Amino acid sequence: MMTDVATCTSRCWIMPRYILDSTESKNHKDDKYLYVDITEQNMILNRNWQNVKNSPLRCSLFPYVAPYVKFCTFDAKRGSEMPGSVTKHLKFSLANQRSSNIVRKTFLRSGCSLTKKLSDCCGIWGKHCNKPPSRSSDLKRFQKVNRIPGTLQLSCKDKLWRHVNVMASKFGKEAFGFIPKTYILPEESWRLRQVWEENRGKKWIVKPPKADRGNGIRVVNEWWEIPKYRSMIVQRYLSKTRLIRGQKFDIRLYVLITSFNPLRIYLYRDGLVRFATMKYVDGGNYLIEKCMHLTNTNINRTNAAYRVPSSVDSQSGHLWSLKTLWKFLEKSDDSVDVKGIWSEMKDIVVKTLISGEPSVEKVLKAQNPSRLQALAIGGKPRSIHEQ
Repeated sequence: MMTDVATCTSRCWIMPRYILDSTESKNHKDDKYLYVDITEQNMILNRNWQNVKNSPLRCSLFPYVAPYVKFCTFDAKRGSEMPGSVTKHLKFSLANQRSSNIVRKTFLRSGCSLTKKLSDCCGIWGKHCNKPPSRSSDLKRFQKVNRIPGTLQLSCKDKLWRHVNVMASKFGKEAFGFIPKTYILPEESWRLRQVWEENRGKKWIVKPPKADRGNGIRVVNEWWEIPKYRSMIVQRYLSKTRLIRGQKFDIRLYVLITSFNPLRIYLYRDGLVRFATMKYVDGGNYLIEKCMHLTNTNINRTNAAYRVPSSVDSQSGHLWSLKTLWKFLEKSDDSVDVKGIWSEMKDIVVKTLISGEPSVEKVLKAQNPSRLQALAIGGKPRSIHEQ
C-alpha cells in the first residue's frame, strides 16, 4: 500500500515496478493490479501537501488519480524542490531535435531530466504519430506523449483542406467556407491552370503542405513561378485584410485537445497577435518581400525593424497579446464587434476539429492508445478581413 506523497506522485510517471516495494510487487504478476491501489487516504495526504506554499505538485480534480507535476516557466525559479524519489523518474525524451530551448529549459527547471532512451522515459515530446506501428503504439502504461496519433490530418495543409472541403460540400460554404479555395499540386495543376488563365495578374500564395514557421511560403503572380512536380498547395492571396499601422497581422489561438472520443476541446482565452515588419503595399512589385506579406515571427525577427514589446500590455512592437488587440480595437474603432469575432473564431476551431475527427479516430482505433497517455496542443492562425 502506498503511504507517502512521493510514492503516490511517482505513480503518474514511472514504470510499474517502482510503484510498490519489492516484496509487494512480487505478489502481483499482472501490472493491472498496480494501477488500482490508490486510496482516499493517499489523496488526502496529497491535498494537504498541495497547500504548502510553492508546492511542486498539483492534485487531480478527479478521485483516485495521482497528482500532477506543476511545470514552471523556462525562466522561473522553483520555490520548492521535488522529492528525489520522484525526480529520479521524471525523464523526458525530446524526439524532435528541433525542440526549442524554451521546451528544454522548462523541463529542466521543473525538476525533470532529459534522456535519449525511449524505454527509460516517462514522457515523449516529439513529432506526430500516424502510421502503425509507431511510437504511440509502443507506449508503456506510464508514458505520455504530446501528440495524439492521427492529428497530422489537421496540421498538414493539404489534408486539412480535403477534410474541410468535404464538410463544405455536405453542409454548405456558409458553414465551412473559412479556408480559401485550395489547389493541391501536382495532381490539381490542370485545374489551377484553368482558373489561373481566368484571373491573370492576380496574386497567389504557395505553401509546402507540411512546413511550419513560414518556411517555403512564396507570393507569386506568374505561372512559371508555380512548382510543377513538388507537393505544394496554392491559394488565392487575400489582399483585403485589416491593417494596423499599415502592417498586416494575424491572430494565433492556442487549443488543447485531450480526447477525440469524446471530443474535448479547450481554447485559451488569450493568444498572440503577430505583425509583419514592413508596411503593406498592394502591388506586384513587392512580392519577394516576405516581411510584408507574412506575419510569421520566425521570418520577421530577421528584419532589423523587428521589435519585441516592452510589456505584455504594450501596444508597441510586433508581438501583442490577444487581450491587447481587443482593447486596441474597442478603443480605436467602434465598428469592430470584438465579441462577434471571438465567437466566430471559436466556431471555426470547433468546425476544423470536427472536419478531421473521423480520420483521426481511424488512426486512434488502429493504435489504441490510452486517452490518458496523449494530448495535443495546436496553434490556429486567423486574420481579420475587411468587409
